[in-house]
Amino acid sequence: MQATFEIRYHDTMTLHAMVDDGALKVTEGRLPDADLVIHADRGRVLLDVIGGQTSAAEAVRTGRIAIDGRLADLELFARLFRITAAPSPQEGIVVH
Repeated sequence: MQATFEIRYHDTMTLHAMVDDGALKVTEGRLPDADLVIHADRGRVLLDVIGGQTSAAEAVRTGRIAIDGRLADLELFARLFRITAAPSPQEGIVVH
């Protein structure tokens, strides 16, 4: 699988990611002809999407994220860069 993404975070940071058969390369700057360009506003909306708290469709529908490309590619981005929640801290005696 090959996919290219450009992420523009509130005009303060632009980076791009290239996925090629399991290899990932992330670099600062724009990527001409990226499959998907993500425009994320301030706040944690992009983290909410890749963390599963907000769906890609909901983020786009509400205008919290704008994209140049297909919604399916934003959904792919969210799956590829998924961040799961940290485990809850244990109370009492914990044996590892």
